[in-house]
Amino acid sequence: MKKKILATALSFVFVFTAVVFAFGSAIVPTVSAEETKVLSEELDGYTKVSFSDFLNGAGNAREVSGAPAGTTVDDAFVFSQRYYQSATVEAANSYSLNKTYLDFDLKTDDTTVPMIALYEKENWHDYVKLTWSGDVLTATYVNDATAADSMSFNLADFGRAASTDFFNVKIRSDFSVNSTNASRRDAKLQFWLNDRYAGEMNLTSTDLRNGLWVRTANSETIYIREPAVMLETSPEADFDFWSYSHLGIANQTKTSATNINWGAGGTVIGDSIDKTVFRAKIDFPASDMGNWYIGNGANWYGFTLTANGSDKLNFLYNCQTTGKFHNSTGNTGSISVSGNQIAILDPAVAGTTLRGNANLDFALSVEYFGENDGIVNLKVGVFLDGKLYNSRYFVVRDVPKAELVKSARIYNATFTIASAYGPKDMGTELSGYRRVDMFDYNKAITNGVASFAVNDIA
Repeated sequence: MKKKILATALSFVFVFTAVVFAFGSAIVPTVSAEETKVLSEELDGYTKVSFSDFLNGAGNAREVSGAPAGTTVDDAFVFSQRYYQSATVEAANSYSLNKTYLDFDLKTDDTTVPMIALYEKENWHDYVKLTWSGDVLTATYVNDATAADSMSFNLADFGRAASTDFFNVKIRSDFSVNSTNASRRDAKLQFWLNDRYAGEMNLTSTDLRNGLWVRTANSETIYIREPAVMLETSPEADFDFWSYSHLGIANQTKTSATNINWGAGGTVIGDSIDKTVFRAKIDFPASDMGNWYIGNGANWYGFTLTANGSDKLNFLYNCQTTGKFHNSTGNTGSISVSGNQIAILDPAVAGTTLRGNANLDFALSVEYFGENDGIVNLKVGVFLDGKLYNSRYFVVRDVPKAELVKSARIYNATFTIASAYGPKDMGTELSGYRRVDMFDYNKAITNGVASFAVNDIA
């Protein structure tokens, strides 16, 4: 099922402050794991909200020090007594997280009680906090600084072997208008731990909003990691796929710097790229990288890939209308590559070689949101060998919709390219299956009418 992206750009705040929390009510007995609900069915029709959606851009609010062995900054958001602020919480936009779910892994090396506060109206007012110590995770609804409802889970019941292991949390949220006070919201929050149903909280007359705050009370360190997102099972699997062959560009190898569709008369399909995925096998060269453009019919513009060092890729959006690079902040006002990229794609993060890799499966997903007078924001995914880069989507803001079209251009590069389609590879999916042609039946059709039985099939 196609999922709709949040219609309004999310604004969130990260705060880290040293405060000791007091619970206003007794914690209910530990809830054991239940397996009476099917996760895929329960999440069908709900939009996943990535932790990167809570940040102002591609992971700006990350503390890099103190990561445990084997965990890099690109594996997890690392929070330790820090204060970040992306933007003001949208006070009037309670519904932006209705019919959505969060999906993330948590870990701490500390024995004290770290916390994460979700759906918060503003600092210290109406939120759902997660606190955990050892094997016990507690979810508590706080109504204007007073604990109003809570439930606890024993993580060992949900398959966590050690207290310092990552564990997965999914929270499905439904918001509705309270029947007696239209300014308040009723909320149903359903919890899943390590993909097993744990229970739900039914809250009435709340003022929960679309804010996220993350705090540590005693200088603990919290690690938040997002699970891998695979193209085949992502919402983007239902998008419209296109490739070089749709533009009349044949599979080919060029051993010297060559231009494709450069200059007047280049092939452009005028179709929108909203809810589309451009996918191809691309051997980005280690040298003679040149410039690669996707999504705009004019030379030099659109999504742009250029060399960064010997093994990385600059990923940019060069706006035709403004003539400047755009990223999560919108128009950067600059044509300087450095510091204005959407991202720098790193093979160490991607888990695959990005240049000089003849088998690299490259896919670029685009979805529009927040359109205003012909200007759109873009939710962008870069899938490398079928896996979303760093498990996070990017945002590009303030792009004129009219300049976004199906087009691909290559400037001054050596390369090997081949078209690819869809979230699944057809050759792999059909392996072991026998082809049956429509008329392999050894029976003539008389007067245009025929009936066939199983034994008639050759």
